[in-house]
Amino acid sequence: MAIVGQPRPVLLLADTAYRIAASHLNRAKGQHAAVLAQLGSRAEDVPIFDAFEFEALMLRCDALERTGQQDAALEVMTSYLRADAGALWKVDSTKRADGRTRLCPLTSDRAHQIVCDEVERKLRLNPSLV
Repeated sequence: MAIVGQPRPVLLLADTAYRIAASHLNRAKGQHAAVLAQLGSRAEDVPIFDAFEFEALMLRCDALERTGQQDAALEVMTSYLRADAGALWKVDSTKRADGRTRLCPLTSDRAHQIVCDEVERKLRLNPSLV
């Protein structure tokens, strides 16, 4: 649900940095609904500085996954991956979390596989794209 009437912050970078930091703290405390309150359930809900979009996506999907909204998390993640092919590599690199608890492990693995399969199918049907 979009936050109606929420103006775009004057300092989007500062606002985003605060939201990301607060979301990491809330996640660490197991307060996943608070992460969604900070970042929204969809990218359109809260304006995010471009450089933080992927991190916001991962935190958002993690919170959705951990609050039992796996279908919504998968929809948000696959939509993002379809729009940004470079994000496939980013999601793949999150599998190597260096001992940290991975963000949205179920959703990221499923979405990555779905979109990779779609790309492979398109390349197989149209080899001239290679």
